Amino acid sequence: KQLREEVYAALMKLPAIQARRIYARFYLGMTVAEIAQIEGTDRRRVWASIRRGLKKLARLLDTAR
Repeated sequence: KQLREEVYAALMKLPAIQARRIYARFYLGMTVAEIAQIEGTDRRRVWASIRRGLKKLARLLDTAR
């Protein structure tokens, strides 16, 4: 439970678009294509944004420990 809270707190420190996309992908189980379609953007942009967000998330969680 503590790890879940740490992940959520770190997620909220990301830029809003990255946080929203990561939440949609991993919490809601949406595909990159579904997210791109809803946002009206290219799948590559969504995937790149998620990748950057996950890297930032990892750094935030690493420094929190």
